[in-house]
Amino acid sequence: MPKHLFIPSQVNGRRLAISDIHGCNNTFLKLLDKIKLSTSDQLFLLGDYINRGGKSLAVIKTIRLLQDEGYQIYFLRGNHEQMVLDVLRRWPLQLKPFLKKYGSVDLLNKEGQLRSKVFDFLQEGLYYIELEDYYLVHAGFDCNAEKPLKSYNKMLTIRKYSPDYEKIASKQIIHGHVRNSLEKIQTNVLSDKKHFSIDNGCATKNTLGQGNLVCLDLDTKELTVQPNIE
Repeated sequence: MPKHLFIPSQVNGRRLAISDIHGCNNTFLKLLDKIKLSTSDQLFLLGDYINRGGKSLAVIKTIRLLQDEGYQIYFLRGNHEQMVLDVLRRWPLQLKPFLKKYGSVDLLNKEGQLRSKVFDFLQEGLYYIELEDYYLVHAGFDCNAEKPLKSYNKMLTIRKYSPDYEKIASKQIIHGHVRNSLEKIQTNVLSDKKHFSIDNGCATKNTLGQGNLVCLDLDTKELTVQPNIE
């Protein structure tokens, strides 16, 4: 299973990015409707589909259904997906309490085990995607490492970093993981900042300046904002 992909530009359709859905499936569906997603578009999902929002399984089912219907969906692994895999591997008896803490027991079957289709989904998440003009990653790149594009765990967890263009190509880096106010995201988009997060804390809807799921059009730099409706 590949850890990353290079995806060439397409002639028709848009390139869209959404991050940190966090179990907010109703909000996700509303955003998809608002952007009028078509099968000619490429939709890049930047990780953290589960936990917090209460509908983790529904988010995964939505993504799989879109893929089955012919939509071009590419999804990255987030730290929350990795946490489930780590707990399952190291402390399997703690998986149910862990998921209960995050409101994600819907990921378990009637026997209290992780659903096989959920496990497959978590395993399939890419660590990063390279486009001709962008890197897409959940958290960022550890450019203090000798080979940042091989430092996979940091791609899920790093919070502060500066791109080193002697180690990686000089491309704009779009990620999630770090919650930013909507105003800051809009400022970063307009200023064409070299790396920034599009996570507006969808599942933290009572936090000032947060509580939206946003979609960035990578070509026009247009932001589409959907408030949390869970």
